[in-house]
Amino acid sequence: MNPFGFIMFFIPGILLTEIFFLKEEKLFKFLTTVLLSISFFTFLGIFLGYTHLNKMLTGGLSGRNVWLYSIVFTFIIFLYLLKERGYFKDFEKKLKKLKK
Repeated sequence: MNPFGFIMFFIPGILLTEIFFLKEEKLFKFLTTVLLSISFFTFLGIFLGYTHLNKMLTGGLSGRNVWLYSIVFTFIIFLYLLKERGYFKDFEKKLKKLKK
């Protein structure tokens, strides 16, 4: 079994758990991580190949597309988590200074 695939399966669930359940106990966070990971890949499969139009737009449900879209959506979730935690505040201040 590919260890990177095993890790990649849990990363979206971990990130989503950190967004929604910040101050919960560890057992609850672990179970929620597993459930959100399964849900993430279920919805990703539906997104990639549920209808003929989705299949045409996304390229269908293939191994390459699952990896590609899971990495893209995980990166988007990661950026959202960083924004919520305030890691981009200095960057936003610099952008405001540049616009003036």
